[in-house]
Parts: sequence; C-alpha cells; structure tokens
Amino acid sequence: LSFWLSRGISLFLFNYAGYGCSTGKPSPSRIGFDGESVVAYLKSKGITQIGVYGRSIGGVAGCHLARYHPDVVQLLIADRTMSTLESAARYMYGTWAASGIKLTRMMADNVDNFWEARAYKLLIVDPADTMILDLAALRTAVAMRVLEQMAPEERFVVGDDVLTNIAEIWQFFSVLFAMCEADDDFSMDPAETVQARQPTFLREEPRTDFRLKVSEGGSTQTAAGGGLGNERLVGVPWLEDNAMLVRSIMSPHCDQLRAALDVVGESIEGGGITLNDALTGNPNCACWALRCTLANLQVWGTLGERREGGELGSGMQAADRDIEQFLRKDADGEYLMTPRVSMRRLVELGRSLSPEMFTTYHRRLARARVGHARREFRRRLSTLQNALTQPACCSSTSGGASGSSRGGVGDMQEGDNAERLLRTVLHHLTAVESFVSSLSRFFKSVDLAVPYSRQQGQGLETPQGSSKDEATGTPKLRVPQVREEAARLLSSDSSDEKHLESLKGSGAVPQPKIAHAISGYIMHVDCGHNGLLDDVELRQLSLHLSAAGFGRTAKDGPG
Repeated sequence: LSFWLSRGISLFLFNYAGYGCSTGKPSPSRIGFDGESVVAYLKSKGITQIGVYGRSIGGVAGCHLARYHPDVVQLLIADRTMSTLESAARYMYGTWAASGIKLTRMMADNVDNFWEARAYKLLIVDPADTMILDLAALRTAVAMRVLEQMAPEERFVVGDDVLTNIAEIWQFFSVLFAMCEADDDFSMDPAETVQARQPTFLREEPRTDFRLKVSEGGSTQTAAGGGLGNERLVGVPWLEDNAMLVRSIMSPHCDQLRAALDVVGESIEGGGITLNDALTGNPNCACWALRCTLANLQVWGTLGERREGGELGSGMQAADRDIEQFLRKDADGEYLMTPRVSMRRLVELGRSLSPEMFTTYHRRLARARVGHARREFRRRLSTLQNALTQPACCSSTSGGASGSSRGGVGDMQEGDNAERLLRTVLHHLTAVESFVSSLSRFFKSVDLAVPYSRQQGQGLETPQGSSKDEATGTPKLRVPQVREEAARLLSSDSSDEKHLESLKGSGAVPQPKIAHAISGYIMHVDCGHNGLLDDVELRQLSLHLSAAGFGRTAKDGPG
C-alpha cells in the first residue's frame, strides 16, 4: 500500500459478486459488470481520474472498464492476465477444459477490450507464469494483433510448413539426444520422448532452405525451398528402430550437436520465451507456440538477462547502458549495486528514462541476439559438417552395433543406414541455419530497406526524377539507392554490427514503429503468478505511472 499512497494514489478494493460480503453469484462473464458498479460509485463521489489495476482474472474487469469508461479511466494495468478464459483453460489443462468453458458459457475475452481501450496501457508479464501460460497470455494475443495490423513487408511472414518442419527437427534431435545419453540397456517410452507431432518415417521432398524474398515493392516472405531432391531421410520411428546404430554413430558428436542447437534455442527469445521453451514445452501445438514466440520477438523484443550487462556489445548506446543499470538485480530480486551506480544515479535514471526507450532497447536486443545466434551457429555448423563428413565417421559403425559380425549384404545395409542418418542430421542442421539466417535478414531488411510508402513521410525523395536539398544543395537519397544498399547488407554475413550501428543516433529505432497508444507497453517480472513485485520491478512501475501522468510521480524518485 505504501507504494501507491506515497505517490498520491488512493486505493479502492472490492469483492466480486459471490465473494466476501458481496451478494450474487460469481461468474467470470459478469466480472466486468461488477466493475461497472464500482465506477458508478466512484463517479457519484466526484472521482474523475481512475486507474484500474487488474491482476489475473481481474484483468477481465480492468480491460472492460478501460474500454467503456474512457472519460474517467486514464490508466490500465493488466497484470499477468489471460487473452481469453477459454485459451487459459486449453493451454493449462487441455481441450476438454476449453470445451467445458464453452458449455458453461463462462466466457471472458480481454483482447478486444484491451485493444480498444484508450487509457495509458501497461501489460505486466511473467514469462515463466505457471498459471496463465504464455500461449494464453494477453501480451501474446496483443503481439499477434499488432502483426495482423502491419503491412506484409513489415512482419516476418513464415508458413506453417516451415514452422512445422522446425518443430519436427527439434523433436528429431530431442529423441536422438535421449538415445545417445541413455544407459546401455536402452529402452524408451515414446510417450516420454515425443514432444511434438511425430514426423513421418521418410520425407521424399525434404524442406531444407528458408529463403527471405524481398520483392520489388519491399515485401518480405520466408518460403521453403531447396532440399535434397528425392533423397530419403530418416525420421523418429527409424531412430527408435535403429537405436544401437544411432548411439554408435552419433554419441561422439552429441555434445557438439547439443551445444550448436542451444545457441539457437536459447539465444533467440521473444519476451522471455526461448525457442527451446516454445518447441519443447508445448508438445501438442509446437508450430503455434513457435509462431507466438516469433510474434513476441518482433513486437516486444528480447527480455535478455538482467544480471548480465552489455549484451548489445559494440552497438550499445548510452541509453542502453542506463537501462541495463536500471534493470540489473541479484538472484534475490534486489538491485545489484556496482561502484559506478549510486542510489542517486538511480533516481536520475528514473527521471530521465522513458517507456519508449525501454521498448527500443528490447527490440534492439532482439536483433543483436538473432545476429549473434546466426554467426555462432554457422561457425559451429562448419565444424560439425567437417566432423560428420569424414570417412571415418561413416565407416566406424562398430560391428557390435547390430549385435553380430555380419558381412556382405548386412554390412552394406548398415553402411547405407549410417549414411542416411548422417545425411539427415546435416540436412536438419542446414535447415535450422537457413531459418535463423532468414530471421536475421528480415530484421535487416525491415530496418534498412524502408518501403517507399513510409519513406515519403520521412523526407526521402520519390523514385521518379532527381532533386537537391534546398538547404544544402546535396542530392537526396533515392529509394532505389536505399534498396540497393539494403540488398548489399542483406547479402553480407558480417553486417550485423553495421546493422546495429545503423540504429544508433537520435531517434533511430527498430522498424516498424509500434503504436504503443494502442498496443500498450510491457513490463516483465519474475515473481510468478501470485508473487509480489520486487524493488526493481516497482521502480519500473513508477516510471510508467510517471509517463501516464497518474499520481504524484512526476516529482518522485524511482521508489
């Protein structure tokens, strides 16, 4: 209470119908109407400035009130709440729970209400929330809605076939790693290892390449292409049928493989959810989970590690360092003091930093992380390709792998199986590299090759004709030149640092710009679904209160 009262904000708490001393019957669908009664009461007392803080199911009432009472609701804080009650039930318990919600008509939809609200909006999210999973979180639904409103060239367009293939590849390697790390008396329950839709036994037309197409109009799209023609690859059932051979061939390379995939799986992260989280934590909807993670990555950026500084490296701006100092905390949630940052400095940062600076930081960090993952994975892939294509690797199937010392046809079959396994592993690694490269190229294209329709509003010359700047007499940059420069940078493997450098300077932010008056801002916490905000998180909240002009925050320190 002291946090709010010290900022000149009075609190009004109430029980929903059917709880505490409130009469009536409880129902998620009527929570919004319970809030209506509270707003009517406050209005009758002459209150003209209201902020609504809705946590969990309370977000339903909060979003409803912010949408339908714009005359008095100036601030909406949706704290660890769901997109819909149905999705929260589905991803937590299964489709049967979602069906039960429909049958009982206990519907509650936050997305439209949040989107239409015109108050200052803040989403508080714990990516590791175990009650409202990320797929059901309001912030994920908002990210998907933001992408829907963008032009095709402004978002990473990727087909379900590509995402499904990546999910199957992750499942393939999960099973392969489990086999290599199992005891000698290998046995595996398929139910314990299959975490995504099982790939087919053979793939006659494998999808290897994911190319980012940049059209003349500037639009971007990721498409499946390339491949190994009609060469047949092995799948998860084949691995299970040839477990001893798989262990014999792949065990020497297992650690290298895992480390290489972790570069991608742990480095690429959308709002605190890594690719590994999305692909291994959602066995029944890995493709959709990956799409949601990519949406959060594009809209909200990368959360990063608050206990490590300087993740942007050489591309870091002074404001980035200020933000990392502002967010840094120790394992207990306390601010991690350093000799360079005093409490007085924190007060200064709380007054100088803005929500827009935080969103820019996280989106820049997303680009840095993807670029790092691309470079590091390529380096490791080169090493693995050399190791897995050595003649000794294909021939050392160790005669005991099949349980007998067979010759002739048996040896030829075993050698063919070993070759097919290695070919499949290399094929899948190349597919992962192509996917990450496409994502990296997308970020560069959307930041550097700004479409003409948006360049007009930024003072760039039209494609026709030529002219000079009236003030300086220097030629203006033509749109074809912009695209030519973008194409050159996109084709360069060493342009990630230049990409970050291009985002430095006053007003330079990742593209496209997000209309936060509609999408709201986001604040990440790590205290679980029911935990209390720590000092660092309260300091961020105070910053948002100040930006909203709510309470006496303009003259306050960070708390």
